[in-house]
Amino acid sequence: MIGDDCQIKPGAQIINSVLGQGCFVEERARVENSVIWPHTRVGHGRILFGSGSSGAVVISGAQPWLDPAQFWETKLRSLITRSQEAASREAIQSSELEVLSSEY
Repeated sequence: MIGDDCQIKPGAQIINSVLGQGCFVEERARVENSVIWPHTRVGHGRILFGSGSSGAVVISGAQPWLDPAQFWETKLRSLITRSQEAASREAIQSSELEVLSSEY
């Protein structure tokens, strides 16, 4: 849903998001799964990605966006950390099973 008087420049992407009245989205910006309050500017090449069903909420004047390179670096580090944590849990469970099976 896009509010009245919004300006969305060529190459900008709005995906599954709500823009309040009078928002300005510059070239190559990407807004996904987000709610943007009225009269908020999303800068050139910025990525705003919400999570979960509630999405990200950007209050007018706030600029919590990351440059695309920072966004993907942060996303990659998060995935690596979760992968390492899952591998650690599997190793612990495996060693616990070995201990249990050796006791019987």
